[in-house]
Amino acid sequence: MKHGEVVLTVLPFTDLSGQKRRPALVISPDTRPGDDVIVAFVTRYLGQPLLSTDVSVLDTDPDFWQTKLKLSSVIKADKLFTIHKNLIVGKVAELVPRMMQNVDQALRLALGL
Repeated sequence: MKHGEVVLTVLPFTDLSGQKRRPALVISPDTRPGDDVIVAFVTRYLGQPLLSTDVSVLDTDPDFWQTKLKLSSVIKADKLFTIHKNLIVGKVAELVPRMMQNVDQALRLALGL
């Protein structure tokens, strides 16, 4: 899995009451050793208010077509998970570098770095 890819995987609910197949953004570096991948939750954007740790990827963005996402989305930089690579079903999309810079900034904010 590559940094900046949006993948389809099984993610737990934050209260651990269950799990669901969801898209997630790979945020761990390509050089991370081992079989685990760090991902951030991705959800559909429906015009909801965003947190300072959210990154919107809107279908009105001129680079949106390059992502291959189907709908406007929000990357939740404050909802991170470490999962085994075997839980990844496949690649859905890939963010362009400018969008990943926004995610990196939101990650620094979410982690207090």
